[in-house]
Amino acid sequence: MTSVTEHHLTVARAARYYLLGDSGSARRAWVGCHGYGQLAAAFIGYLSTAAGEGRLLVAPEALSRFYLENGLGPIGASWMTREDREHEIADYIRFLDQVATQLQGRLPADHRLFALGFSQGVATVSRWLVRGKSEMAGLILWAGTVAPELQPEALREKLAGKRVALVAGNKDEFVKPDWFDRETGRFTQAGADCRAFPFHGGHRLDRVILGQAMEFVEGG
Repeated sequence: MTSVTEHHLTVARAARYYLLGDSGSARRAWVGCHGYGQLAAAFIGYLSTAAGEGRLLVAPEALSRFYLENGLGPIGASWMTREDREHEIADYIRFLDQVATQLQGRLPADHRLFALGFSQGVATVSRWLVRGKSEMAGLILWAGTVAPELQPEALREKLAGKRVALVAGNKDEFVKPDWFDRETGRFTQAGADCRAFPFHGGHRLDRVILGQAMEFVEGG
């Protein structure tokens, strides 16, 4: 009996992202990676209160869209699943690097690139930081898990001397009680200037805390 073999090939496909702000004058660009089941258009709306002079907000959309309710109704997107995971990870890292490359053509030469990950987007951003080609000046990691395979020395190479903000609500059912202590230890060990931003609420963005966390990471 002939055996079944698995093969892969790389195909060109359309991927989308959203911008908010004046890319011609912005010297701080924030790439925000949404959570599981979200879409980028809605996510950049959540980030919009952080828009301001000199700051560009960027929301890429995960490559795998799906119906949220049994094949009907609203649509969301996922960065990856456990199925064929290494290829899905490689695809989204390549996508995010391409977004960053396009931004370089729009932004002033002295711009700085920052990244924010929410929920599933935390693992996405952390993998992009370590495995991608884009140089990031700092991170906000909001209520999610850093990719478990990332080693301390890899994080240190990318984050030593930079700022990392950790954010989560005190009623977030997806965040374990030791999350702040565990992640603060991880990034302090990596040589980053790490600060916790807890707030009262659940698994969501908080616009006041978002502004505070961005200012901290930017060095304000």
